[in-house]
Amino acid sequence: MINIYIPYNNDKQCVYREQAFSAVYKYYSSIKDFDVKVLSSTPFSRAAARNAVFEDRLEDNETVFFSDADIIVSEAQVREAVSKASQSQEMILAYTNLSKMNAQETRYYILTGDAVKNKRLIKFQCSGSFAIPVTLLRKIGGWDERFIEWGCEDRVFFYLAAFLRDKVYCQRLPGIAYHLFHPRSENARKRTLIENSIYREYLQAFGISVDTLKSYKKPNLAKIWELRGRAQSSQQDSIKEIIPFQSRTVVQFKKKRKVVLVLKDTKLYKKLLQSKEYEYEGVAA
Repeated sequence: MINIYIPYNNDKQCVYREQAFSAVYKYYSSIKDFDVKVLSSTPFSRAAARNAVFEDRLEDNETVFFSDADIIVSEAQVREAVSKASQSQEMILAYTNLSKMNAQETRYYILTGDAVKNKRLIKFQCSGSFAIPVTLLRKIGGWDERFIEWGCEDRVFFYLAAFLRDKVYCQRLPGIAYHLFHPRSENARKRTLIENSIYREYLQAFGISVDTLKSYKKPNLAKIWELRGRAQSSQQDSIKEIIPFQSRTVVQFKKKRKVVLVLKDTKLYKKLLQSKEYEYEGVAA
């Protein structure tokens, strides 16, 4: 049995994020010996949600797999990543190139199950789909929750996982990961890698250049463990939990030019169906 963990919370009720997550969950849970669990936190951040994995019963001899809520890799890549991580006791990324599908390609995948290799391939991503031994996961101590929402926490984790195995980078498997479309977060620009001061502190401690992401001097061990201590002390500020998957009806209504998205069959959904002011546009695929 392979445990797969997906951090997710659609508190902003974005229909594109919801359909991406549903597709990712459906794909992995359809594989017989994949046990898929959803990680969440309140307030939500990807770092805090991933740390909910420690609420599960993990055995030291296990190797677990993490997937983002909008990324899919093949079953074969998952199995190979878990196998190599178990053998090497290192974090193994399940892909080399990331294909960012647009809205039309994502819709095609949801309807057919066939992922389209987009011309826009991104290299050197450091998260999204990876396997890691539980012993290494515990040694790292999880993700730094001072990173709000998402961004940079995965890069810090990547470099920590490599550092604890006396490396600069973690291994990557050849292959493609498919990123399902959703709009960018409103605050994404504010959390770029260069501007993030905590991320820069980590890179300096690792002896890694912010501009080239290559090692240029010896790591500062005292600084690294000081940063990890700060990270550990911040992990009690959020409520973390493993939540059951809930299938949701993704529908949309239109009032004049404004689109209102409703993700569950609630009283509001029924009220809008009866309203003359709103036009029901059907289930959003």
